[in-house]
Amino acid sequence: MIRISVRVFALLAMVVACGGQGPSAGALGGDCLPENQCNDGLSCREDVCVDEGLRTQVLGETLRDLDVLFVIDNSNSVRDLHTALVANFETFTNVLSTLEGGLPNLHIGVVSTNLGAGTAIAGCEGNGDNGVLQNTARGDCEPPTDRYILDLAESDGGRRTNYQGALVDAFSCIAELGEAGGCGFDQHLESMRRALDGSNSQNQGFLREDAMLAVILLSDKDDCSTEDAVMFGTETSELGPLSTFRCFEFGVACNPDEPREAGVHEDCVVRENSQYMYGTEEYADFLRSLKDPSIPISFSAVAGVGPVVVGNSNGKPTLEASCGLDGGRPAEPAVRIADVAGRMGMPGPFSVCEGVDLTAAAENIVSMLRGQCVANAELAACTFADVRNYGATEEARVQDLPLCDSASSGPCMQLVPNSSNCQDALTEVVIDRRGTAAPENTAVVAFCPR
Repeated sequence: MIRISVRVFALLAMVVACGGQGPSAGALGGDCLPENQCNDGLSCREDVCVDEGLRTQVLGETLRDLDVLFVIDNSNSVRDLHTALVANFETFTNVLSTLEGGLPNLHIGVVSTNLGAGTAIAGCEGNGDNGVLQNTARGDCEPPTDRYILDLAESDGGRRTNYQGALVDAFSCIAELGEAGGCGFDQHLESMRRALDGSNSQNQGFLREDAMLAVILLSDKDDCSTEDAVMFGTETSELGPLSTFRCFEFGVACNPDEPREAGVHEDCVVRENSQYMYGTEEYADFLRSLKDPSIPISFSAVAGVGPVVVGNSNGKPTLEASCGLDGGRPAEPAVRIADVAGRMGMPGPFSVCEGVDLTAAAENIVSMLRGQCVANAELAACTFADVRNYGATEEARVQDLPLCDSASSGPCMQLVPNSSNCQDALTEVVIDRRGTAAPENTAVVAFCPR
């Protein structure tokens, strides 16, 4: 059995020749053969052979470019988390350095969760940091010369950087946001979107087209990304007291759907049809829209993990800490953040109550950079095949690789969740050649429905 690494590459449905001889008849982008026929795996559309499915190539290449966005809660209660994050950062980069060739070519950005609340609440004035990458020195230190940290490998074996000293010191200089006095209405997901959607010209250059994207959230509260600022208005019977409990009430739905009722709330999910807050499905869709399917995306969080419990303080509903009650650091349950992780095919939040440990997140990133693991099992809908002369005009589908089962007698394919080669929710693709060699000059290609 041969275990192969997985990278996903989208291929244009039609190859257009710019001068010289074009694709041959029957090949991708070529004229259809008689009776509207094309080579295996292709269809004839308007007299041209096209691929009607998304094609993904299985390769063993290692991706070397990595953009990491840290979305950091900067409300006053989390100063200790920032200290722990910086303390663990060197371990994070040490794991990244186990990638073939050493530390990837890095862009590292930091954005706060403060988007303001349009109110006079301390720390919530206006639009807050509005998704702008933070590069203000926090203390007596030297920040990077750009809005983000740049650390790239040079051909002579050195590194090109935009900071002085050690990488961990540059990160510490811009990441310890606790003294900034941020807004308590933490909008992690919307801040992430504004940092990456191109709306902030200051962030230009951070996101590279062909680099893997890794988003890492750090917070002791759940996301409160708000579409309608009315939610931050003064107390009414509908809105209730002006407090962060509104983030739970209008952002999460449980069974029964009585958010202000004290006690344990079960079967809690994101309230996608909230009248005030964004649903989370659109944030997962947004992340996927940033990259060609060839480029992996990692979404990790260190946040609250545990049951949802509503309490009461002076007659006002409160969301209680779900973990850390046994002496660890308390944190509220991150239902919305966990939902985005699940939609991205990634493991749920790592418990912030147990400390800020980025080791598992870094291991996931490395396995995805290696092409060893995929972030979800959507490939189960694909059909695999050995393809000779992949991408060339002479391309030909040699043989299919069906899912392995007891009836399989030839080469076949398995999707292996929870593989020892992949972390947590990631999935490994395994090709079982049944003792035979791969056909000469072929690549394993997946043909997936759009």
